[in-house]
Amino acid sequence: MTAIPLASVLPGASPFRDANVNRTYRGLVLRRDGGTAHGVIKDLSPLQLANEIIAWLFAKGLKLKIPNAYLAIADQSNLLTTDAPKLGNSGASLVFVSEDLGVPNLYRRIEASADQKEAFGIFLEWADLGKTYAFDAWIANTDRHPRNFLYGGPDNIWLIDHGHAFNGPFGDFRKLQAEFAYQSKLADWVSPKLTPRQKVDCRKKAGAIERALAGLDIEQELSDHSVQTLMGKGDIDAIQGFLTARANHVVRLACEALGMPKLV
Repeated sequence: MTAIPLASVLPGASPFRDANVNRTYRGLVLRRDGGTAHGVIKDLSPLQLANEIIAWLFAKGLKLKIPNAYLAIADQSNLLTTDAPKLGNSGASLVFVSEDLGVPNLYRRIEASADQKEAFGIFLEWADLGKTYAFDAWIANTDRHPRNFLYGGPDNIWLIDHGHAFNGPFGDFRKLQAEFAYQSKLADWVSPKLTPRQKVDCRKKAGAIERALAGLDIEQELSDHSVQTLMGKGDIDAIQGFLTARANHVVRLACEALGMPKLV
């Protein structure tokens, strides 16, 4: 079972903007082992925070490339939040922290390239692109735009920002439909650029994720203390039922996003 580690936000976090909707900061967090980590700190609503944590837990469980993350306590003297859930009357809040890897997002990487077409072409050959189609299809992620990848090189691409999983930050877990094809932004900006060969490869990688899901203990992953703290039993049961039933539709949904049939 994967578990998201706990941490505390240290003084000195600085806000930054790069087309981000939520209040976002860069700063240090104190880990439970006494060490520190540089992190991107996000002030999220309880629903978005739950989305981030659940997506992180399952990405780790499926061995997808995603930065280390923490559920951190932010004392109001260190970080003033507006949307994050509060801890009683203490004034402290719970925030999502993704390790700051010091690399640009994909949008910035391509923008800075002398040959943008070539840079994008390298991304299209990324070995885990098909797995990303499958993962996003499974968790109904509606916001995989170029800024939601970190790019450290052709073999070092990470998935980030999953607050819009499960049909977005204003969705209702209990209304999710396992067979429904929710919006895929990959279908808009990646699929039209893929060659037939690349689409076939993506379909094969999507199949690998669907097979891996058969061995994933969804109930156990959702037993993480942070999930239990943020969500009620009804919502947890709804997510578990949705993900369990949707696992059988992953290849079909990924193929719909790719714009190709499930079977040749």
